Amino acid sequence: MRGVITMKDGRTSALVLLLALSLTACGGGTPGPSAGAPELLAISPPNGAVGVHKDTNIELSFNQPMNHASVEAAYVSFSEGLRRDQVTFVWNANSTKVTIDPKVDLKYADGTAAPITYSFLVGSSAADQAGGTLKETVASFRTARQFTAVLGSQAALDGYTSGRDALYSNGVVGGNTARTGGMGDMVPEGGSATVSVRAFFSFDLSGLPPTVVPGDLSAATLGLEQVTVYPSSAYADMTTAGEQLILEQVNYGNQLTITDFGTPALSLVTAAFSKDAALTRRSADVLTQVRDDLANRAARGDRTQYRLRFAKDQPEGSYGFADFATAEGGARAPSLELKYLAP
Repeated sequence: MRGVITMKDGRTSALVLLLALSLTACGGGTPGPSAGAPELLAISPPNGAVGVHKDTNIELSFNQPMNHASVEAAYVSFSEGLRRDQVTFVWNANSTKVTIDPKVDLKYADGTAAPITYSFLVGSSAADQAGGTLKETVASFRTARQFTAVLGSQAALDGYTSGRDALYSNGVVGGNTARTGGMGDMVPEGGSATVSVRAFFSFDLSGLPPTVVPGDLSAATLGLEQVTVYPSSAYADMTTAGEQLILEQVNYGNQLTITDFGTPALSLVTAAFSKDAALTRRSADVLTQVRDDLANRAARGDRTQYRLRFAKDQPEGSYGFADFATAEGGARAPSLELKYLAP
């Protein structure tokens, strides 16, 4: 009978019989037909997505192993930055997913302009490894827009305190300044020691769209203007080689009190925010700090807050301070410039 091999001695080899039947059932080792037409199971970013970040890659996931060359040849885009010669194709080990990586980051539109739309298609010539072809697919997405917001400090929450018996807010010092340093004119009655003071500044983040998350923030710059230094030797007397005017992120809530003098710092922004007595505007990168405050918006009341202090809190026998403009300082008032992404 078919599939049976008879040996010279007339006996049938059961082993050979089983092997022959197995080969017949498997088609003799020849690759079988496709399990069905290939399908595109998922696209990332999904079709119609908005607010996409510029460093995003496109990912295409298929239901079965694909022929790399056919898929890459079937990919077409006329969007600048997504053309075939402007991207790299990277496949996973089993050929079911391809990552399309733009060689240069995509673009953001300015917040006042319309978002930029990127589109592409994978044509019907894309085939799986058995030769089955894909249904043509067209997809598009829009990158985020980049907005700039400049925030002023909160007048009711900036000022300074000695942590003992003095609290000044609402710009009462000279009408528009917050002070840090050692204050000879704030000595308790009958005392002789210098009292240290620290300056505080608060910014309201509630004006940012509620959809903005820490990763959407691309830049944050704090600006404070030094308007008075007395005496001119104050920096020499009250700083050290490694630390000068120290800027810290803090959280003192919806009211400045004398206890905020010693409230624990959330992070150090810089140990040298200001290095000398020059009456100029100083700036610091506070991106890490504002992202942290955005991540804790509810707990911190939608605020980002900072403290200025000299390295030496109580310089013995010294009298010196530095004043920085507060919210009442007009053009010299504190500022927080934010750059963020939104759809």
